[in-house]
Amino acid sequence: MIIGLDMGHTLSGAGTGARGYVEETVKNREAGNRLMAMLREKGHTVINCTVDKSTNDLYDRVRKANAQKLDLFVSLHLNAFKPTTSEMGVETHIYNGNYSGKEANRRYAQAIQTALVQDVKWIDRKVKESNFYVLRETVAPAVLVELGFCDSQGDMNKWNTEKIAAALFRGITGTAYVAAPVVNTGKGETFKVGDRVVVSKNATTYATGQNIASWVKGQTYTVQEVKSDRCLLSGIVSWVFNKDLTLEGAPTFQPYIVIVDTDVLNVRTGAGISYPIATTVKKGQAFTIVEVKDGWGKLKSGAGWISLEYTKKK
Repeated sequence: MIIGLDMGHTLSGAGTGARGYVEETVKNREAGNRLMAMLREKGHTVINCTVDKSTNDLYDRVRKANAQKLDLFVSLHLNAFKPTTSEMGVETHIYNGNYSGKEANRRYAQAIQTALVQDVKWIDRKVKESNFYVLRETVAPAVLVELGFCDSQGDMNKWNTEKIAAALFRGITGTAYVAAPVVNTGKGETFKVGDRVVVSKNATTYATGQNIASWVKGQTYTVQEVKSDRCLLSGIVSWVFNKDLTLEGAPTFQPYIVIVDTDVLNVRTGAGISYPIATTVKKGQAFTIVEVKDGWGKLKSGAGWISLEYTKKK
Protein backbone atom coordinates (compact mmCIF):
# COMPACT_ATOMS: atom_id res chain seq x y z
CA MET A 1 0.00 0.00 0.00
CA ILE A 2 0.94 3.65 -0.41
CA ILE A 3 -0.19 5.52 2.70
CA GLY A 4 -0.14 9.25 3.29
CA LEU A 5 0.43 9.84 7.01
CA ASP A 6 -0.31 13.20 8.60
CA MET A 7 0.58 13.85 12.23
CA GLY A 8 -1.81 16.74 12.72
CA HIS A 9 -1.10 20.34 13.75
CA THR A 10 2.07 22.39 13.67
CA LEU A 11 4.68 22.45 16.41
CA SER A 12 4.70 26.23 16.68
CA GLY A 13 2.87 29.29 15.41
CA ALA A 14 -0.59 29.05 13.84
CA GLY A 15 -2.26 25.65 13.91
CA THR A 16 -0.67 24.16 17.02
CA GLY A 17 -2.47 21.29 18.71
CA ALA A 18 -4.40 20.91 21.93
CA ARG A 19 -2.83 20.65 25.37
CA GLY A 20 -4.12 18.80 28.39
CA TYR A 21 -2.37 16.20 30.49
CA VAL A 22 -0.17 15.78 27.41
CA GLU A 23 0.50 17.80 24.25
CA GLU A 24 -1.36 16.61 21.16
CA THR A 25 1.56 17.19 18.80
CA VAL A 26 3.94 15.22 21.01
CA LYS A 27 1.73 12.17 21.37
CA ASN A 28 0.43 11.99 17.80
CA ARG A 29 4.00 12.14 16.53
CA GLU A 30 5.02 9.36 18.89
CA ALA A 31 2.30 7.11 17.50
CA GLY A 32 2.72 8.32 13.92
CA ASN A 33 6.46 7.84 13.72
CA ARG A 34 6.20 4.35 15.18
CA LEU A 35 3.39 3.51 12.74
CA MET A 36 5.49 4.81 9.86
CA ALA A 37 8.38 2.56 10.88
CA MET A 38 6.09 -0.48 11.14
CA LEU A 39 4.55 0.11 7.71
CA ARG A 40 7.91 0.62 6.02
CA GLU A 41 9.37 -2.41 7.76
CA LYS A 42 6.65 -4.54 6.17
CA GLY A 43 7.20 -3.13 2.67
CA HIS A 44 4.53 -0.43 2.51
CA THR A 45 5.32 3.02 1.13
CA VAL A 46 4.61 5.91 3.50
CA ILE A 47 4.41 9.51 2.35
CA ASN A 48 4.91 11.79 5.35
CA CYS A 49 2.35 14.59 4.94
CA THR A 50 3.07 16.13 8.33
CA VAL A 51 3.66 19.90 8.45
CA ASP A 52 5.57 21.20 11.48
CA LYS A 53 5.46 24.91 10.63
CA SER A 54 3.25 26.79 8.18
CA THR A 55 0.95 29.77 7.79
CA ASN A 56 -1.60 27.50 6.10
CA ASP A 57 -0.87 24.01 7.36
CA LEU A 58 -4.16 22.37 6.29
CA TYR A 59 -3.57 23.39 2.69
CA ASP A 60 0.05 22.26 2.86
CA ARG A 61 -0.91 18.82 4.22
CA VAL A 62 -3.46 18.26 1.49
CA ARG A 63 -1.05 19.48 -1.16
CA LYS A 64 1.50 16.88 -0.04
CA ALA A 65 -1.16 14.16 -0.08
CA ASN A 66 -2.58 15.06 -3.48
CA ALA A 67 0.88 15.17 -5.06
CA GLN A 68 0.99 11.37 -4.63
CA LYS A 69 -1.21 8.50 -5.78
CA LEU A 70 -2.23 7.23 -2.35
CA ASP A 71 -4.27 4.19 -1.39
CA LEU A 72 -5.21 5.87 1.90
CA PHE A 73 -4.60 9.15 3.73
CA VAL A 74 -4.55 8.98 7.55
CA SER A 75 -4.51 12.08 9.77
CA LEU A 76 -3.67 11.52 13.46
CA HIS A 77 -4.93 13.81 16.24
CA LEU A 78 -5.90 13.86 19.90
CA ASN A 79 -9.25 15.23 20.99
CA ALA A 80 -9.84 17.81 23.75
CA PHE A 81 -12.88 19.04 25.67
CA LYS A 82 -12.20 19.87 29.32
CA PRO A 83 -9.90 18.36 31.95
CA THR A 84 -11.34 15.20 33.46
CA THR A 85 -10.19 12.05 35.16
CA SER A 86 -12.88 10.06 33.32
CA GLU A 87 -12.28 8.10 30.15
CA MET A 88 -13.59 9.74 26.96
CA GLY A 89 -12.56 7.41 24.13
CA VAL A 90 -11.43 7.19 20.53
CA GLU A 91 -13.26 8.18 17.34
CA THR A 92 -12.51 8.03 13.61
CA HIS A 93 -13.89 10.44 11.00
CA ILE A 94 -14.65 10.34 7.28
CA TYR A 95 -15.91 13.16 5.03
CA ASN A 96 -19.66 13.72 5.35
CA GLY A 97 -20.33 14.63 1.71
CA ASN A 98 -21.67 12.49 -1.13
CA TYR A 99 -18.83 10.98 -3.13
CA SER A 100 -17.81 7.84 -4.96
CA GLY A 101 -16.13 5.29 -2.71
CA LYS A 102 -17.63 6.59 0.53
CA GLU A 103 -18.59 3.13 1.79
CA ALA A 104 -15.13 1.75 1.04
CA ASN A 105 -13.71 4.73 2.93
CA ARG A 106 -16.05 3.96 5.83
CA ARG A 107 -14.75 0.37 5.93
CA TYR A 108 -11.18 1.66 6.40
CA ALA A 109 -12.37 3.95 9.18
CA GLN A 110 -14.32 1.17 10.90
CA ALA A 111 -11.38 -1.23 10.72
CA ILE A 112 -9.10 1.37 12.34
CA GLN A 113 -11.71 2.26 14.98
CA THR A 114 -12.33 -1.39 15.85
CA ALA A 115 -8.62 -2.18 16.16
CA LEU A 116 -8.00 0.77 18.50
CA VAL A 117 -10.97 -0.12 20.71
CA GLN A 118 -9.99 -3.79 20.88
CA ASP A 119 -6.25 -3.35 21.36
CA VAL A 120 -5.94 -0.16 23.43
CA LYS A 121 -9.25 -0.68 25.31
CA TRP A 122 -10.40 2.89 24.72
CA ILE A 123 -14.12 3.70 24.88
CA ASP A 124 -15.71 3.40 21.42
CA ARG A 125 -17.01 6.79 20.22
CA LYS A 126 -17.74 5.24 16.80
CA VAL A 127 -17.00 6.27 13.22
CA LYS A 128 -18.33 9.76 12.51
CA GLU A 129 -18.92 11.87 9.43
CA SER A 130 -17.41 15.37 9.44
CA ASN A 131 -16.55 18.25 7.13
CA PHE A 132 -12.87 18.50 8.10
CA TYR A 133 -10.71 20.18 5.45
CA VAL A 134 -8.18 17.34 5.14
CA LEU A 135 -11.00 14.83 4.61
CA ARG A 136 -12.93 16.99 2.15
CA GLU A 137 -10.00 18.11 0.00
CA THR A 138 -7.85 14.98 -0.14
CA VAL A 139 -8.31 13.05 -3.39
CA ALA A 140 -7.48 9.63 -1.90
CA PRO A 141 -9.71 7.82 0.61
CA ALA A 142 -9.11 9.69 3.87
CA VAL A 143 -9.69 9.15 7.58
CA LEU A 144 -8.98 11.31 10.60
CA VAL A 145 -8.38 9.54 13.90
CA GLU A 146 -8.76 11.17 17.32
CA LEU A 147 -6.49 9.05 19.54
CA GLY A 148 -8.32 9.67 22.80
CA PHE A 149 -8.62 12.99 24.65
CA CYS A 150 -5.41 14.71 25.68
CA ASP A 151 -7.28 16.30 28.60
CA SER A 152 -8.69 12.97 29.81
CA GLN A 153 -6.50 11.37 32.45
CA GLY A 154 -8.39 8.12 31.91
CA ASP A 155 -7.56 8.04 28.19
CA MET A 156 -3.93 9.04 28.70
CA ASN A 157 -3.47 6.36 31.38
CA LYS A 158 -4.11 3.87 28.58
CA TRP A 159 -1.65 5.48 26.19
CA ASN A 160 0.80 2.90 24.89
CA THR A 161 2.62 3.99 21.75
CA GLU A 162 3.45 0.46 20.63
CA LYS A 163 -0.13 -0.80 21.06
CA ILE A 164 -1.61 2.25 19.34
CA ALA A 165 0.74 2.06 16.36
CA ALA A 166 0.15 -1.69 16.01
CA ALA A 167 -3.63 -1.19 16.16
CA LEU A 168 -3.44 1.50 13.48
CA PHE A 169 -1.26 -0.85 11.39
CA ARG A 170 -3.86 -3.62 11.73
CA GLY A 171 -6.73 -1.33 10.83
CA ILE A 172 -4.95 0.07 7.78
CA THR A 173 -3.48 -3.14 6.36
CA GLY A 174 -5.90 -5.77 7.63
CA THR A 175 -3.04 -7.79 9.11
CA ALA A 176 -1.48 -7.87 12.56
CA TYR A 177 1.94 -6.30 13.01
CA VAL A 178 4.57 -8.85 13.97
CA ALA A 179 8.00 -7.40 14.74
CA ALA A 180 10.86 -8.74 12.68
CA PRO A 181 13.15 -11.02 14.69
CA VAL A 182 16.27 -9.35 16.05
CA VAL A 183 19.42 -10.81 14.49
CA ASN A 184 22.78 -10.51 16.22
CA THR A 185 25.01 -8.98 13.56
CA GLY A 186 26.97 -6.65 15.77
CA LYS A 187 24.36 -3.99 14.89
CA GLY A 188 21.24 -5.30 16.60
CA GLU A 189 21.85 -7.47 19.65
CA THR A 190 19.52 -8.19 22.53
CA PHE A 191 20.37 -6.63 25.88
CA LYS A 192 19.51 -6.84 29.58
CA VAL A 193 19.10 -4.28 32.33
CA GLY A 194 22.50 -3.18 33.61
CA ASP A 195 24.40 -3.72 30.35
CA ARG A 196 26.73 -0.94 29.29
CA VAL A 197 26.04 -0.08 25.65
CA VAL A 198 27.38 2.33 23.03
CA VAL A 199 25.05 4.31 20.75
CA SER A 200 26.11 3.99 17.11
CA LYS A 201 27.60 7.06 15.46
CA ASN A 202 25.34 6.27 12.48
CA ALA A 203 22.11 6.24 14.53
CA THR A 204 19.54 8.73 13.24
CA THR A 205 16.31 8.59 15.26
CA TYR A 206 15.05 7.39 18.61
CA ALA A 207 12.37 4.67 18.64
CA THR A 208 9.78 7.45 19.09
CA GLY A 209 10.92 9.16 15.87
CA GLN A 210 12.79 12.21 17.20
CA ASN A 211 16.29 12.88 15.88
CA ILE A 212 19.18 11.63 18.01
CA ALA A 213 21.42 14.52 19.05
CA SER A 214 25.04 14.38 17.93
CA TRP A 215 26.30 14.46 21.52
CA VAL A 216 24.51 11.14 22.22
CA LYS A 217 26.17 9.24 19.38
CA GLY A 218 29.28 7.25 20.23
CA GLN A 219 28.65 7.58 23.98
CA THR A 220 28.23 4.79 26.53
CA TYR A 221 25.12 4.39 28.70
CA THR A 222 23.59 1.87 31.11
CA VAL A 223 20.44 -0.03 30.07
CA GLN A 224 17.62 0.82 32.50
CA GLU A 225 14.68 -0.93 30.83
CA VAL A 226 14.30 -3.38 27.93
CA LYS A 227 11.56 -4.04 25.36
CA SER A 228 11.64 -6.42 22.38
CA ASP A 229 13.61 -4.19 20.00
CA ARG A 230 14.65 -1.17 22.08
CA CYS A 231 16.24 -0.03 25.33
CA LEU A 232 15.76 2.88 27.72
CA LEU A 233 19.20 4.21 28.61
CA SER A 234 20.50 6.17 31.61
CA GLY A 235 20.54 9.89 30.88
CA ILE A 236 18.31 9.56 27.79
CA VAL A 237 14.57 10.18 28.12
CA SER A 238 13.64 8.22 25.01
CA TRP A 239 13.99 4.68 23.72
CA VAL A 240 16.87 3.65 21.43
CA PHE A 241 16.52 0.76 18.96
CA ASN A 242 18.70 -2.29 19.68
CA LYS A 243 20.06 -2.10 16.13
CA ASP A 244 21.71 1.22 17.05
CA LEU A 245 23.44 -0.23 20.13
CA THR A 246 26.45 -2.45 20.79
CA LEU A 247 27.80 -3.80 24.06
CA GLU A 248 30.67 -1.82 25.50
CA GLY A 249 33.90 -3.55 24.52
CA ALA A 250 32.23 -5.70 21.83
CA PRO A 251 34.25 -6.22 18.66
CA THR A 252 33.50 -3.72 15.93
CA PHE A 253 31.78 -4.81 12.74
CA GLN A 254 34.11 -6.57 10.33
CA PRO A 255 33.44 -6.05 6.59
CA TYR A 256 32.88 -9.22 4.57
CA ILE A 257 32.28 -10.27 0.97
CA VAL A 258 29.02 -11.59 -0.47
CA ILE A 259 28.16 -13.11 -3.85
CA VAL A 260 24.88 -12.18 -5.55
CA ASP A 261 22.72 -15.33 -5.74
CA THR A 262 19.84 -14.15 -7.93
CA ASP A 263 19.66 -13.17 -11.59
CA VAL A 264 19.20 -9.44 -10.96
CA LEU A 265 19.36 -7.67 -7.59
CA ASN A 266 18.30 -4.08 -6.96
CA VAL A 267 20.72 -1.72 -5.24
CA ARG A 268 18.71 0.82 -3.26
CA THR A 269 19.64 4.17 -1.75
CA GLY A 270 18.74 2.95 1.74
CA ALA A 271 18.17 -0.22 3.75
CA GLY A 272 14.68 -1.22 2.64
CA ILE A 273 12.39 -1.68 -0.35
CA SER A 274 10.79 1.72 0.23
CA TYR A 275 14.00 3.42 -0.92
CA PRO A 276 14.54 4.25 -4.63
CA ILE A 277 16.54 1.88 -6.85
CA ALA A 278 20.00 3.31 -7.55
CA THR A 279 21.19 0.55 -9.91
CA THR A 280 21.15 -3.23 -10.32
CA VAL A 281 23.76 -5.99 -10.03
CA LYS A 282 23.88 -9.46 -11.52
CA LYS A 283 24.27 -13.02 -10.29
CA GLY A 284 27.83 -13.99 -9.42
CA GLN A 285 29.08 -10.48 -8.73
CA ALA A 286 31.00 -10.01 -5.46
CA PHE A 287 30.65 -7.05 -3.10
CA THR A 288 32.14 -6.00 0.21
CA ILE A 289 29.58 -5.29 2.93
CA VAL A 290 30.62 -2.57 5.39
CA GLU A 291 27.40 -2.25 7.39
CA VAL A 292 24.33 -4.41 8.07
CA LYS A 293 20.88 -3.07 8.91
CA ASP A 294 17.56 -4.96 9.06
CA GLY A 295 18.78 -7.68 6.68
CA TRP A 296 20.34 -5.22 4.22
CA GLY A 297 24.03 -4.72 3.50
CA LYS A 298 25.75 -1.45 2.61
CA LEU A 299 28.19 -1.72 -0.30
CA LYS A 300 31.75 -0.52 0.25
CA SER A 301 31.62 1.17 -3.17
CA GLY A 302 28.99 3.57 -1.89
CA ALA A 303 26.52 2.52 -4.59
CA GLY A 304 23.84 1.75 -1.99
CA TRP A 305 22.29 -1.18 -0.12
CA ILE A 306 21.33 -4.72 -1.18
CA SER A 307 19.09 -7.30 0.44
CA LEU A 308 21.36 -9.98 1.95
CA GLU A 309 18.57 -12.53 1.51
CA TYR A 310 19.63 -12.87 -2.12
CA THR A 311 23.36 -13.27 -1.49
CA LYS A 312 25.81 -15.87 -0.19
CA LYS A 313 28.63 -15.04 2.18
CA LYS A 314 32.00 -15.80 0.65
